[in-house]
Amino acid sequence: MKVKLRSKEILINFVYFLFVIGFFRGTALSGFKIFSGLHVLDQIFTLLQYIGMVYILIAFFMYYRKITAYDILLYVFLIIILISTALSGVELNEALNFTEKIFFVVLWFKTIYKMNNIMRLKAFVNGLNILQCINLVFMLIFYGGAQYANSDTVMGTVGHVYLLGYDNGLLMYALPTVVLNYYLFSKEKNILYKIFIVIVSLQVIISGSVTGIIALLLTFLFFNYEFLAKIFSGIRGIVLSVVVFEGLATITIQQWISPLLNSLDKGLTLSGRTEIWQWALSYIKNSKMIGYGYSTDRARNVFFWKLGITAAHSQLLDLLLQGGVVCLGIYIILYISSQRQSLKIYKETKKSFWKLLFVVEMVFFFVMIVESYSSYAAYPLLFVLFEMGRMSKKNKIV
Repeated sequence: MKVKLRSKEILINFVYFLFVIGFFRGTALSGFKIFSGLHVLDQIFTLLQYIGMVYILIAFFMYYRKITAYDILLYVFLIIILISTALSGVELNEALNFTEKIFFVVLWFKTIYKMNNIMRLKAFVNGLNILQCINLVFMLIFYGGAQYANSDTVMGTVGHVYLLGYDNGLLMYALPTVVLNYYLFSKEKNILYKIFIVIVSLQVIISGSVTGIIALLLTFLFFNYEFLAKIFSGIRGIVLSVVVFEGLATITIQQWISPLLNSLDKGLTLSGRTEIWQWALSYIKNSKMIGYGYSTDRARNVFFWKLGITAAHSQLLDLLLQGGVVCLGIYIILYISSQRQSLKIYKETKKSFWKLLFVVEMVFFFVMIVESYSSYAAYPLLFVLFEMGRMSKKNKIV
């Protein structure tokens, strides 16, 4: 019996790892000059993603078959992005891939929860751990990033590109995986999960991403000093984030901290971010309610063509560009409801996992005023965190 159970566990871990590769693989492998002949492997990864979608749908109808008010809000969020993309007159392929990843990854996690099977959650988290371990080895071999073939983008010219993408985006993989590992540690007390927490965090530190390192530092401070967390929590935290963004965008705050910015080689434009924000705002004003949808080609060639980047370097602005005030509003509702519920359960149970979930969601919201995350493959994991907070109403995940 134990042999059969072990064989099943190995099989599930292997299959889930393949699906994790399909959904979260990050940068195209063939985009690196040293792997330029491996285009067929990228196609296989895409095929794995679609096989994973079929599996998730089958599992959902077998074990879950329930749509909640939270789900409807998320679906409206995704549908608006598709509608605004279509109205903008660009191809829907990218927007479809973007929205379906969020839809299926969240559905996958919800179904794992409903199945009440810790083995499947472990397989999901192990897949994320292994993927990031592989990326860490790649980082150590190609310290500072490998040469990327597409020199039309900032990624292709400044380096710092790894298997999971540009250095600032590694945080999008690391923090949700830290939360998931911490949850499994709280359930099983297996020190291996703490080791994985260190490994996935090391990616961010080794990459030298200032944004990522600040986010890790804030997570540590907020987790250990609750009086600091209160300042950035809930509506108060949203207002503070907007005020800080406004100050940064108008150069006010940069002038106060110019010595620090110069020491980090960021300058008063925060590595060009303030200029990008102004370009983004000029477009947002023309389509305030539902934005322009999702299209990295349009962002690179129309919105931000001067730098060749595909995002506004502020998730707040990206949300407005993609879905306008409506999508930004839905996003804030999902964020606040998840965060408040996590905090409520923490106060009731004093279980540190719920505090970590609350803190990480808060850190993401604050840090995203100067960073875009929606263009990274790990973006759906942020919605997984929202789902974890929502499911905390039952004081358990699996």
